[in-house]
Amino acid sequence: MRSVVHLLLLLSFCQSLTHKDQLKSINKIKHSFSLFFSHPQLIAELQTSVCDSKEEAVRLQKAMEKQLEEMNARWDEERRTVTHRADQANKVSVCQ
Repeated sequence: MRSVVHLLLLLSFCQSLTHKDQLKSINKIKHSFSLFFSHPQLIAELQTSVCDSKEEAVRLQKAMEKQLEEMNARWDEERRTVTHRADQANKVSVCQ
């Protein structure tokens, strides 16, 4: 049980890494624990934890990509608005 807690702590640490680094760390952890423990139930629990962590990493990456797309769209819209307002201001100053 103590080892599972250690694994969960390591997996929490992995969440702060990039997606590729997360997968590398998860695979290293999985390999290390499978070498040290031969109890089938523990290995099954660890595999489940690893799979859950991989799914969470993929979900987080997709969420971050979506957020980036949204921020880029906002930036583009703000840039267009500022450009339009500057053009309008220039037209007004030229007409005066």
